[in-house]
Amino acid sequence: MKVTLNLLEGPGAGRKLFFTEPDTFLVGRSKRAHLRLGPEADRYLSRTHFILEIRATICIITDLNSTNGTLVNDKRIHRMELFDGDLIRVGNTLIRVNIDEDETERQSNVVCTVCGNNVTDEVGNIPPEQSKDMVYTCKKCKAEEQEQKHLKTLEEEKIKAKPRLNLQCVSCHADLSSVANSDGCAAEFPEMLYLCTDCAKKEQRPPLPHKTMGDYTVLYEIGKGAMGIVFKAVHTQTRRVCAIKQIHSDAVRNEDSRKLFERESEVQSMVLHPNLVRNLGRGVVGNVPFFVTEFLAGGDVSQLMRKVFKGPVPVPLAVRITLQLLKGLSSLHGRGFIHRDLKPSNFLLSRPYDDPDFVAKISDYGLAKSYEDAGNSLYDYTQTGKFGGSLMFMPPEQITNYKFVKPPSDVYAIGVSLYFLLTAKYTIDVNKADDAPGAPKKRTRHPVEIILEDSTIPILKRKADLLPQLAEVVDKAVMKEADKRYQTADEFREALKWVSKKYSF
Repeated sequence: MKVTLNLLEGPGAGRKLFFTEPDTFLVGRSKRAHLRLGPEADRYLSRTHFILEIRATICIITDLNSTNGTLVNDKRIHRMELFDGDLIRVGNTLIRVNIDEDETERQSNVVCTVCGNNVTDEVGNIPPEQSKDMVYTCKKCKAEEQEQKHLKTLEEEKIKAKPRLNLQCVSCHADLSSVANSDGCAAEFPEMLYLCTDCAKKEQRPPLPHKTMGDYTVLYEIGKGAMGIVFKAVHTQTRRVCAIKQIHSDAVRNEDSRKLFERESEVQSMVLHPNLVRNLGRGVVGNVPFFVTEFLAGGDVSQLMRKVFKGPVPVPLAVRITLQLLKGLSSLHGRGFIHRDLKPSNFLLSRPYDDPDFVAKISDYGLAKSYEDAGNSLYDYTQTGKFGGSLMFMPPEQITNYKFVKPPSDVYAIGVSLYFLLTAKYTIDVNKADDAPGAPKKRTRHPVEIILEDSTIPILKRKADLLPQLAEVVDKAVMKEADKRYQTADEFREALKWVSKKYSF
């Protein structure tokens, strides 16, 4: 799809801007705006007025809580899809949108989901509608995967040689050793819980949409979001307690939502690490797909803050959780993926926080993608209901230049998460009114504007009693400029580990 912006009136009239691939385009008075119209040129524009999101098959415009509003075809809008010939009016500026959707002019490329290389020639000629967002692993990466699986099998055989005891029902403590390892995989899951048949029946909470899903007995609903619903379940054969994530039946008909769901399952299957939530299988009920993961009894870290501590968590606990998460993130980056949606609600604990053996794991890979390929945009956040909360953990470059988001962006998100764990506050103040001199009236600023325009608040201003050496590490991790923060998860982890060891927390 080719998008052309024709500036018909106002500053820059006569200019044409062309987009032939997915991109984001910010308009306003901000220095970060791609089309910058200063107050001397158009005083009716806000610093961040609106943002365009050009996708392969759709073009979305979102007003960023501008003072004077964004009009499309003379109607004030918040967010909408644009079509060929639409007219955008902001202040004195009038823009006509032209969209060419001629599929014959576009050659769809297939990219290996592991290494990110263009493998169109290897796949061969296929229709564009099939190659779009195709999940494909190249021959070289497949061979490497087979080698890794072989090495993993050898390691597992060593582990299995050591008998694992105490495979008991978590409720009644009945011995389940005979069934728990009936598939020979019990040693792979040291954190797994088990539930006998009788105790599983007692835990079931009707009504349930399905009593069984594939080889799993459904117990009850854990939670739901805009795109899916999660159930606690038990694997019938081994009695392992698992979590089943199923996409909403209406969302499965939406191509973008379905692909996000499939991507999450795909990435979780490809990257194995103790600090990454593991995919255990997938299936379909009717025409609605689901996938199965580990069930982590400790819950997510945001719940820990809200329900247990009702605010910041103790420094040693926050650091311990973050060190483990950075291990998992390093593994994810090592396989060529970035997560792009890291935040406390996506960090899970295998056991309650006060259990010395808990393991922290990263979950929710819906937006994860090879960082050698073009990523997703804010459109995915607005579609899946994640817009506000996720944005506060997002680095500026993920908003303005999402195609080239790299590992330092995930490092920033982990850094903001640690900042939040330690202070229960974001790195910037949200819901601030615009009180700039000359502003006609105060307005609620859009999170995008705050992220792009406001400086990070040093953590010592939030928590004055924090160890200065730790504050220095956190402040570096959340630098707005990508080249000034830690460049890798390992680099961040080493700095954090050094402080934690030196000062014994």
